[in-house]
Amino acid sequence: MSVVPIDELAPGDEVLIRANEVVPVDGTLTSATGEFDESSLTGESLPVELVRGEEVLSGVVNGSGSVTLIATRAAKDSQYQLIAALVEEAAASKAPMVRLADRFAVPFTLISLLIAGLAWWGSLVIRCASPKSWWLPRLAR
Repeated sequence: MSVVPIDELAPGDEVLIRANEVVPVDGTLTSATGEFDESSLTGESLPVELVRGEEVLSGVVNGSGSVTLIATRAAKDSQYQLIAALVEEAAASKAPMVRLADRFAVPFTLISLLIAGLAWWGSLVIRCASPKSWWLPRLAR
């Protein structure tokens, strides 16, 4: 038994997962039973107990005992890596509404400022044109 980098794990390799370690590759459980925390993948808050022959997905956390499994996929093809790739793809792309908002944000802001400036200027013209101008000193009545 030896410690190997995750990239060197290949389908068919037997992998020992110690207690409270993250499962590095998808595989089939060869131990009698194993308890796994799948919350990182499924959101399930309670640990799941699996028995010999059941599939264990990468990214889940092993419970309190060591288990062995046979790798069924390479690490780069594992479920966890597929989810990570989807998250990266989603983060890199923008939703159509966001693209639309980005396209019209600057012109909308400029037009809004122009309208506000015209309204302010118009209010000054109306005030200055009235006989009781706001800037003239008030005379005693």
